[in-house]
Amino acid sequence: MGTKKSKVDTSALFRGIVGHDESEAPEVNSGEAEAAAKLPVAEEVKAAPVKVGRKPNKEKNIQVSIYLTPDQAKELRVQDALKEKETDKSAIARTGIEIALSLNKETYAAMKVAADKVGKTPGQIVQKALEQYL
Repeated sequence: MGTKKSKVDTSALFRGIVGHDESEAPEVNSGEAEAAAKLPVAEEVKAAPVKVGRKPNKEKNIQVSIYLTPDQAKELRVQDALKEKETDKSAIARTGIEIALSLNKETYAAMKVAADKVGKTPGQIVQKALEQYL
């Protein structure tokens, strides 16, 4: 018969890898311990920066539902991906509502009529007006 190989002390090997007492660690069979011993020791991996959540508002917000057209939803996704606007859709909606609320009822109605007349959206009318103003 061939020579008998000595057994590997898996407990000592495991304690060397993990640095724990054997009583605290689960049992590992010798095949797993040998495989673990062959793996390179991983260096500390730098964590990717985590996106911070929404900024806290000074006022309490009231939740409402808004419904977008498929074109509006698509354009929001595109502009979000290109980082052209805020990621927070509620912030974008609040901005639009603030603009609409700041207009008196005659100006708001005239904007909607003008948009319908030329086949544009109210947003395109506002954009054109801002280009002329700014």
